[in-house]
Amino acid sequence: MIAVTWQPPRTVHGRLEEYKLTYGIRADSYVEERRFDAEKRRFTTGFLGRLLRTEAELLANGLQT
Repeated sequence: MIAVTWQPPRTVHGRLEEYKLTYGIRADSYVEERRFDAEKRRFTTGFLGRLLRTEAELLANGLQT
């Protein structure tokens, strides 16, 4: 199991709507994508193992006000 945790951005221009997490095994073309509402701060997955070289990207999406 791997847990990913995050904090909200320090500066938000508008309203934070969601996070998009993309993760996978490094050097493999298959990736998983998950979307979470703005209150979520943690995600756990069994897809990635401890001994694999992994990478992840987290994006914060919002609406300009």
